Amino acid sequence: MKGYDRYVVISGTVFLFMIVITSLMFGANVGGDGGDRPVEKGYLEPLELKKETISNVGQLDEGIEDLITIAQTGKAIRNVSAVLTWVDESDRPGMPRLRRYENQPDTFELRTQPPVGNGSSQTAQNPVNSEGRIELSHSHTLDELYTMIDEARSSQNSTLPDWELAVKLVSAGNWVPVLPPKFIGYIDDSNSYILEVTIEYYDISGLMEG
Repeated sequence: MKGYDRYVVISGTVFLFMIVITSLMFGANVGGDGGDRPVEKGYLEPLELKKETISNVGQLDEGIEDLITIAQTGKAIRNVSAVLTWVDESDRPGMPRLRRYENQPDTFELRTQPPVGNGSSQTAQNPVNSEGRIELSHSHTLDELYTMIDEARSSQNSTLPDWELAVKLVSAGNWVPVLPPKFIGYIDDSNSYILEVTIEYYDISGLMEG
């Protein structure tokens, strides 16, 4: 092999090698999500976990439910704690001095539905003449939050999926006479409730706008 032939072969090899390296570097920059989301995790941990309380007062008929939506606009919600309370009507119907009636317990159901994973539900009755109460809580892992953020950014969404909570009046106890005969009573087919939801979240508004 002549000297200039060897020079041409070596130059061609170096040129092909440079093309391969450049292609790999370029593909790493433009492939996948196009650099629209953080490549490395760990950007949530330094952020302050903020707290917010949301209150909802409602009135339900028997068998009906309210759906409460919590938007994650600019937020990545880590923890949700919900407290549902209710009391039966205290104004006795009819002629209380002649015939006394007692309001039977109402049954409520509280459900939580997070955007990722399974939610939970609980049903309870209030004690007679006392307050009813249901408490539920749910937490997302950091990996679940990172997954939601990455999916939102890769699909060019600026908001994470909503949280949902549902309150249902399963059954409303009627007014029943304290003394026999007890088959003559008054219908009580509705009740009001108070739902207080405390959320703990990371403020990611700047991250989602980027």
